[in-house]
Amino acid sequence: ASGRAQTLSAALATAIGQKKIGAVIASGDFTFLGSEGEFAEARVSLNRLLGLLDLSPDHLMIVPGNHDIQWTTDDTYSEGAAVSAASPAARRNYERFYEQMFQHSPSEHLGMGRRWLLPSGLMIDIAALNSSSLQTGRNFLAGMGRIDEASFQDVRSKLGWQSSQDGNPSSTLALRLLVIHHHLTVT
Repeated sequence: ASGRAQTLSAALATAIGQKKIGAVIASGDFTFLGSEGEFAEARVSLNRLLGLLDLSPDHLMIVPGNHDIQWTTDDTYSEGAAVSAASPAARRNYERFYEQMFQHSPSEHLGMGRRWLLPSGLMIDIAALNSSSLQTGRNFLAGMGRIDEASFQDVRSKLGWQSSQDGNPSSTLALRLLVIHHHLTVT
């Protein structure tokens, strides 16, 4: 009872108790402004959680949220700031964060796919897609829940979800899960 607030990692570990956890999937907003310092704190927190759960980064999947991309170069948040297409530099801090977590570069579209075989024999395919697209268009704004089609195609290809030669989708007994940051309703 030191009066100190419990970290999210410690609270999760306490809530889980003795249950065995096989993977951690985090769908973004690791930061508020996408700063290097915020990502450093997020990395420490995720590594602590993995340690508390006796897991390695091989048991972690992440995908960025809209706050993890620097849509503005302002040092403070402004609710009325105009939203515009972000430059490639906008994702640099997230890319460094990813590289430090996994020891390799993220995919071009910042998505990832993983396949796990459970002790029961069930195979799980997880596609984590970046829904903070760095684009603007006539009917959408950058970072507002749009998934670039190439992002899905990239993960789909890596997981072997290609269509067969007859044009039908490939079949598998794997449970397929989709992870995104944004909601799926039209706004």
